[in-house]
Amino acid sequence: MKIAKNREKSKLMIGMEYLNRRINLTEKDKRLLLNLEKGFDGEKEFDKKIETYLCNEIIVLNDLLLVNNGTTFQIDSLLITSDTIYIYEVKNYSGNYLINSGELMTSNGTEVNNPLLQRKRIEHNILSLLKEWGLKYKVEVNVVFINSAFTLYQARIEDPIIMPTQIKNHLLEVNNTSKLLTKNNHFLADMFIRLHKSSIPFQKQLPSYHFDHCKKGLCCSNCGSFDLILSQRSCLCKDCDKNSTIKEVTLKNIQEFMFLFPEKKLTTRIVSEWCGNRLSLHRIRKILKGQFTVVGLNKSTYYE
Repeated sequence: MKIAKNREKSKLMIGMEYLNRRINLTEKDKRLLLNLEKGFDGEKEFDKKIETYLCNEIIVLNDLLLVNNGTTFQIDSLLITSDTIYIYEVKNYSGNYLINSGELMTSNGTEVNNPLLQRKRIEHNILSLLKEWGLKYKVEVNVVFINSAFTLYQARIEDPIIMPTQIKNHLLEVNNTSKLLTKNNHFLADMFIRLHKSSIPFQKQLPSYHFDHCKKGLCCSNCGSFDLILSQRSCLCKDCDKNSTIKEVTLKNIQEFMFLFPEKKLTTRIVSEWCGNRLSLHRIRKILKGQFTVVGLNKSTYYE
């Protein structure tokens, strides 16, 4: 089993996590962040099961963002075997759900996005790409419900759904039926990776924020706490006990600033303000010079 593309947090999720430390999110934005984190946790849980049950020659691609005829679509997990492409739409729902007249809803009647409809769009676009590339593969697209606390009523036996108790047997069957991979299989994996878009415009999905209104200070890269104890060389988070060097935690906060404010010039003074003036300008300047290129002289100096 070869993981050809690792899973990463989306830029939207990263941005929301950064903002959650620095501004007061609305309840709507908090729910968005919670859903993003829950979805990512579910995908990581599915990754663990893939790593546990797959050992034969299978190529694994995670978090693909593909475009077909102007339509952008996302794939959570994709497996390539000698003759079949397995695609999984992973959902980390919990609680009681039912399918009624083709709609997915909670037990109290609240409708939610039906992943079976999303699955159809993915299947259509993948088949279209394969036709364009002149490649013939079986394509199997399934919706995986990863959470053991999930129950679904009124699903049809023919629905392409994999329940939590079925994941192990499904993956073992994929593993046991896979054959030796060929150059064409690796070529297909490379085609998907080349087509993958590393990012999509996410800024418009973030809540409105302004530098002056963001909370300033050094925050822990592990838990986001601002309750840090600084010594001469190290930094200890009082909330999660993570111990980092001053340089490490400063660079993480600089990375956060550059992500949220790509239009602003990176200067010693703005980094000092962003970090709550907890570090001397001399120390910040030394860190910046060691990691970035100096542009300009004296008061006009900035880094990139």
